[in-house]
Amino acid sequence: MSVDAETKALLKAAAARWHGGNMSRLFMAVARHLTADAAFERAWEWYSGPVPTPEETAEIDTWIDRVSKKKARKRRNRAA
Repeated sequence: MSVDAETKALLKAAAARWHGGNMSRLFMAVARHLTADAAFERAWEWYSGPVPTPEETAEIDTWIDRVSKKKARKRRNRAA
């Protein structure tokens, strides 16, 4: 695969950060991510219609982050 020097440096840095410098593992992870994205898009279109725009996706992500980060209630330790 041929890429420009700047892209190659970015890929090497990502491989070093996430996969111990192993470029093959980085490319496998990217391929899995792209495959999952494509599957999501196909499912979304089948169930709901057009894939969300980047703005809509950002709104959905913000909502998910807000809902998932709600504080859990603290339990009191009651002595018997």
